Amino acid sequence: MKIAFRDLSIRNKLTAMQLVASSVSVLLLVALVLGYHVFLLHYEIVQKVATLSEIVGKNSAAALTFGDQKSAQETLSALGVEPNVLAARIVDRNGKPFVLFEKSGVGSTGSGATSLDFAYPATWFPGVSDPALAETIVLHAGDTRQADFHLVPIPSIHMRILTPPRVSNGPNAPPSQAFPIIQQVNSSGGGPNFVQISTRFDQQGQIDVGGLTPGLYQVRLAGPNQEGHVALVEVSANSARTLDLSTASRDMARITLRFDGITDSDSNSKAERNGGVQVTLIDTDTHRGSFSSNGNQGGGPNLGRRDQRDPSADRILEVPPGRYEVVLQGRPNIFLTGLTAKGAGAEAAGRYVTLGAGESTLTVHVASGRASLSGAATLDGKPSEGAMVLLVPITIEDPNSITMLRQDQTNTDGSFDLANVIPGQYILVAIDHGWQINWGDPSTLRRYLMQGVPVELKSSAIVKQNITAQAP
Repeated sequence: MKIAFRDLSIRNKLTAMQLVASSVSVLLLVALVLGYHVFLLHYEIVQKVATLSEIVGKNSAAALTFGDQKSAQETLSALGVEPNVLAARIVDRNGKPFVLFEKSGVGSTGSGATSLDFAYPATWFPGVSDPALAETIVLHAGDTRQADFHLVPIPSIHMRILTPPRVSNGPNAPPSQAFPIIQQVNSSGGGPNFVQISTRFDQQGQIDVGGLTPGLYQVRLAGPNQEGHVALVEVSANSARTLDLSTASRDMARITLRFDGITDSDSNSKAERNGGVQVTLIDTDTHRGSFSSNGNQGGGPNLGRRDQRDPSADRILEVPPGRYEVVLQGRPNIFLTGLTAKGAGAEAAGRYVTLGAGESTLTVHVASGRASLSGAATLDGKPSEGAMVLLVPITIEDPNSITMLRQDQTNTDGSFDLANVIPGQYILVAIDHGWQINWGDPSTLRRYLMQGVPVELKSSAIVKQNITAQAP
């Protein structure tokens, strides 16, 4: 039988009211305590993430500045010990992903993609993926123009790289880990571009590379004492590629580089029998990139290999078969005099070499003693200030010979100075306000060459030659 509250005795009514009041107080207290702990937990997580972000930011600042993805990836991978961190990424100043870290199996879908696993394809103004459709921007003196881009992310494409066995750097040093160097080949002929990638290493040292978009890529491994195996890989959407860089490919040209004409005085040390000269092969026909012989010199990652344990060893290059221009770097006083090629389909002509698949030997003939040329340009008997001075080789129209123009701008007194010039025969031209003309056009340049001054520069010569500037 139910008894209404009004029918209860005063004692029971007071007891019931006290019970309700106590229950409400306890519930409020529990809610406050739970709310406080939730707030505190959230605050601690936010503070910890902020602290971790600050630490990672400071430790990766140098890597971002110098584009060192390996160091940035190592810094970001340290977050793997934090149980609450599932994924993280570092972006550059333009907001584009630089490196990515994800714990295995986090946020995965049936295709292996994650919410952070995306990439930005190369985009040309005003927002097209085909460089042939890009808009040309013409800027005149004093012009100001705004060029806005809208970048659209797409699912990242992954590639698995099989690496050679790890090589120890010493009796007490751990085996070195190879790191992939990946460049996307520009179909417009602008040369390969370094791309921002994410990497994961398994226990066997094999590498999973993410952050790729459809296109042609030049891939090699970098690291101490690593063989410079290189490959060209075509990557398409919704594809998974496995690239074997553990051994040399039979489809590549493997070249042994040798030098003729370098003396002991050209070397930095007795062990440097090649005088510190770096040979770069430039694919000027199909624009698949450049391949350098010395991975220890500046200018970004190179594609050659020289065993660090033997500095005097021959240098080995692996490149796709084709025709290449040979360019010397590293020693400004040395210049190329000729090439000799032997082996599988190898032929040399002037500054160019054609290489076939297989083993070949390329002997680079060099000499030392570049020349210098200085003088003054005048117009109507007065110094020509700000005139363009061109030193044009007489072989400018011979693609197998020297085709590089040297240029300078005259000072207020009309003086100019051209240093480290390859010995040879040239035509000296000065054009008043010549920076406004299309001197890169052979037909336009030919008109000014008719009134130029012939100059012969011999090895180590220091020549002074004044010239009268031509009207533009």
